Amino acid sequence: MAKEKSDTHPSADKPSGEFTFLSVDKAADVAQLGVEAEIEFSSVDPTVSSLRRLESDIRQLRSKWQNVERELRARDTRLSKLLTELEEKDSSAERLEDELQLAKVEQSRLTDALKAAEEQRDRRHSRDDELRERIREHEVQLSQKDLTINALDEQLVANEAEIGSLHNQLEELTDSRDELQEKLAMANEKNLESEAVFGAMRTEIETLEAELSAKRDLIEVLANDRSADKEMVDIFDQSVDPMTDVDAGAPGVDSDVFSNKLDILPVRAQHLIVAIDPDGGEEIRYPLYKREMTIGRSRKADIRIPNVYISRMHARISRQGCKVIIQDTCSTNGFLVNSEASRRRELMHGDRLNIGTMEFEFVDLSVS
Repeated sequence: MAKEKSDTHPSADKPSGEFTFLSVDKAADVAQLGVEAEIEFSSVDPTVSSLRRLESDIRQLRSKWQNVERELRARDTRLSKLLTELEEKDSSAERLEDELQLAKVEQSRLTDALKAAEEQRDRRHSRDDELRERIREHEVQLSQKDLTINALDEQLVANEAEIGSLHNQLEELTDSRDELQEKLAMANEKNLESEAVFGAMRTEIETLEAELSAKRDLIEVLANDRSADKEMVDIFDQSVDPMTDVDAGAPGVDSDVFSNKLDILPVRAQHLIVAIDPDGGEEIRYPLYKREMTIGRSRKADIRIPNVYISRMHARISRQGCKVIIQDTCSTNGFLVNSEASRRRELMHGDRLNIGTMEFEFVDLSVS
């Protein structure tokens, strides 16, 4: 019986270490079952039938004990699984915390980007306002130009009306002119006889005027020659003793000063430029009586030509040995020599020179 009772002890088939998994309630149940079994064993008659019942009860208890152990093992397994899941959830929580930190960093970056976008939007709004203001200004200008165009249209209509009136007046004047031409034709017929008389007188007057112009030019040339001769005499009197030979280099004579003064002396007028009148009027002659003469509309020019197309100092004509050179002095329109544009040109007898709207002919008196 003691052996059978020891078989019912919960530690008979299991290691002692597994009692750490038994709960207090289960141990109490097992102890209660053992007490009930002993009471039942002592109260019955020790017969075989009682023994068999007792063995049956023990087997039942052992079966229950095995079920309890299996349940405990299952619970231990579930507990291990729960611990593993808890550890996984802890690691997941750590990953979530890392992801949360990354999300916060991303949120901060997105916030900064949003602020930058809002600033850019504000700047665009400011530019849009400026553009709208410019558009309004242009619209105002366009409206003003429209008003100006309307005023010009009205003025154009008025001018057309005035032109129509002027055409009518022109027709009236044309009629009057025709009448006057008829009267003039009648007067011309009457004056034919008197013109025949005055024709001879006009021819004689033109001949006398031509002679007078030639004599006037000759007098001017002679006056220039006289002035040049007088200046030459004065320079000789001041620079050289009458008995001193200049070429011999006598003492008291500065030959450089003498030559420099000779360079600025007027020369005998051997060249002319003649202004040609395209309408066949009287020619104007300009003698080149100095070694260097300027042409322009300024009062300081040697040959003054009051013409708006001629610069104040337009050109310079200089005598260099036997050559006569005309050179532009930074004028606006330049000049033409024989219809060719030039800035510097040697003039030959008969060359045609165009300055502004004026035309000249270069005359070399030694050739003519």
